[in-house]
Amino acid sequence: IQKAARGGAAREVADWAMTLPVRQETTELFHRAVEIFLAGNLEAAGRWLNELPDGVWRDRAYAEFSQAALNVHNNSRASRWALNRIGDRDFKSEAEDWRAQWEKRTGWTSK
Repeated sequence: IQKAARGGAAREVADWAMTLPVRQETTELFHRAVEIFLAGNLEAAGRWLNELPDGVWRDRAYAEFSQAALNVHNNSRASRWALNRIGDRDFKSEAEDWRAQWEKRTGWTSK
């Protein structure tokens, strides 16, 4: 999947990931399938995210976008934009923890 995404089909792989059944065993596959597309171009990825239907995969895609914004683009504002759109409170808390780990690791503080 990641080979196809790196080979120019990142959007197609991300679209395919949205069709996966929501199950515990498909969660990691989903994250790996969307990460290359979401990290490639934050603007295009943001437009794609806005088109997704509400639900588990949309929330997870926003979390993955947040991670890409931080770890690939060092863009805390884009990360915050994505985290604010996660609907599931429990999962949002988990994604916020990922951001807190990044902040601690990088020494980032909000101004």
